[in-house]
Amino acid sequence: MNNNYKIFTTTWFILGLSLLLLNDFVFKELIGNWFTGKLSDFAGLFIFSLFWTAFFPRRKKSIFILTGVLFILWKSPLSQPLIDGWNGLGAFSISRVIDYTDLIALSILPVAYYLDGIKLRLSTMQTRPIIPMLVAAFAFGATSYYSHVDFDMPYTVNIPKDSIINRIERLDSVHFVNKNLQSVNNSDTMRISFPSELCFDKVEVNIIIKDQKDGTSSVTLLDGVYDCPREKNEQEKIIKGFEDKVIKQIEF
Repeated sequence: MNNNYKIFTTTWFILGLSLLLLNDFVFKELIGNWFTGKLSDFAGLFIFSLFWTAFFPRRKKSIFILTGVLFILWKSPLSQPLIDGWNGLGAFSISRVIDYTDLIALSILPVAYYLDGIKLRLSTMQTRPIIPMLVAAFAFGATSYYSHVDFDMPYTVNIPKDSIINRIERLDSVHFVNKNLQSVNNSDTMRISFPSELCFDKVEVNIIIKDQKDGTSSVTLLDGVYDCPREKNEQEKIIKGFEDKVIKQIEF
């Protein structure tokens, strides 16, 4: 066996891979919450960094650094144009919910780096490296869930558009993913995230804010996305979260 591929048969790698699959296919659906969301990040970063280091051992430091940088970019608004561009191709949709507390998962990278350095001394399981290798490749593509819900639901708010945007900016639990994606006819389309009762505790929605002639504004909930399998009553949960966390808070 090539020593570089031994990491695939180690107990650590197989346990990490098993945890990633179980968490994304079982735990998230049964008890999905903030913990299962973070667990996916930890397990995913652990497996991803070890996977590529096995193929390019001489680039080990670069792989771990690049893994961390890419994860930070993925969790930031900077990745949104790439996501929108890919989804525009019509192949299959990808998405993610921005939550900077997910960056705590970066702490698993030093652990993975250390374990790779002592892989020849780690206990192994009786399996060929190709099996966990292929399962890991499958996991990278299959464990990213994406659910999309359409609404087109308008709300009337008794303040001007600019005041609404300013008030949203001051809400602690609401974050702009992209502001002013499109500005047409005195309206702005933007993407925000807020806490939700769905499997993860965050959801992203696109909204249109438009001034009305009578001094009021309309806030239209266009659609929402969340990174897990479809849930029952998903529309009701997103609407409730949007009304409680956004509409009621800006109408004070």
